Amino acid sequence: MYEKGDSRESYKRKLMAQEKKKWEFPLNFSPLARDFFEKLCAFKSAIRYNAKQALKHPWITGDENAELPQNLRDNIKRFNAEMRLRKVIQTMMFSSVII
Repeated sequence: MYEKGDSRESYKRKLMAQEKKKWEFPLNFSPLARDFFEKLCAFKSAIRYNAKQALKHPWITGDENAELPQNLRDNIKRFNAEMRLRKVIQTMMFSSVII
């Protein structure tokens, strides 16, 4: 990917172009195998699995009913949703005390 004479900006553009590419899988790849591969090879580190998360993936463990391990981005989304819910509950509790 890197070629002699590439500037930092041109190399970054090449990397960003790679990020937008979609993987093409053989028809015999299961949905769990696709998910596992995509999360291992994700360009952004917030989406990419670390080794601990990868070893807990249902495709590795063989437990198809297991929950998929959460990556950093998923954890942040869940945290933000919980915080919004807490604010709504606190607002409702405060308004019921005032009335």
